[in-house]
Amino acid sequence: ENDVFASINSAFLHQGVFLEVEHATQMEAPLQILCVSSGSAGASVMTVPRILVKVGQNAEIKLVVKYVGVTGNYFVNAVQDFILEKNSKVVFTQVQSDAPSAWHFSKNRIQMPGNSRFISTNTSSGNKLARHHYEAHLKGSGAELMLNGLSILRGEEQVHNFIRVHHEAPQCVSNQHFKNIVNDRSRFSFDGTVIVNRGAQLTNSNQLINNLMLSDDAHAESKPNLMIFADDVKCTHGSTVGRLNEEQLFYLNTRCLSQDAAKTLLTRSFAESVLDAIQFPAVVQDLRETILKKLEAKHA
Repeated sequence: ENDVFASINSAFLHQGVFLEVEHATQMEAPLQILCVSSGSAGASVMTVPRILVKVGQNAEIKLVVKYVGVTGNYFVNAVQDFILEKNSKVVFTQVQSDAPSAWHFSKNRIQMPGNSRFISTNTSSGNKLARHHYEAHLKGSGAELMLNGLSILRGEEQVHNFIRVHHEAPQCVSNQHFKNIVNDRSRFSFDGTVIVNRGAQLTNSNQLINNLMLSDDAHAESKPNLMIFADDVKCTHGSTVGRLNEEQLFYLNTRCLSQDAAKTLLTRSFAESVLDAIQFPAVVQDLRETILKKLEAKHA
């Protein structure tokens, strides 16, 4: 193991969750795992959640993992492994909503053979510091990976994404789209690298990071990278940083919306494309309410 935090997780691990989806099983209803952490008075606590998911050939699973916190200082150091077989599909949503003083580090490791699909959305509504690490290996022809992310930050909250996608076979697809709402003195960073191996011809890969800045003191940093060792590929990457459109705000003001209401409406619309990718209505509704609460707290 070359990741120190994953090694710490393994060293302190006592129990975890193991999910095995048998061959040709189609799970239509989503499965939800709820991880609850809390700190004790005067002391910090570390939790080491571990989840292993194995999906058989031609099988499909829909999974939601939600991390929530009660109170106190604590550190969540989570590792989640996904091992797919041919023609399998995973729809995965991770919701990180820990206590304000918590630290949260998570690592997702994904092994993808031929014609497998992994669709993931990671949402962070903030804590003191969060770091999300994805490491995906597309090992078989026709594998398709989709990583979406949404961060909603205010105060001095921080979220950092670290992503490595390895294209190791021909005719594979990977798409990454991360949107981030950064307010007050909060910080966001994205460091994502797509590695296309020598034999991975006809790779199709896209990276896009959009940052919406709601404060002069907020900070967002994006670093999408490409390492290409094949000569017949289609790979793009891009990043944007911007503010709410003044003309759109003015238009909404002329339609009798207050300045705060107009800002809230435009901010929520910015997040909708990521929310639309989540296939679990209850999760989407919770996230919409979270966005609204954070914006209302800012306007109060």
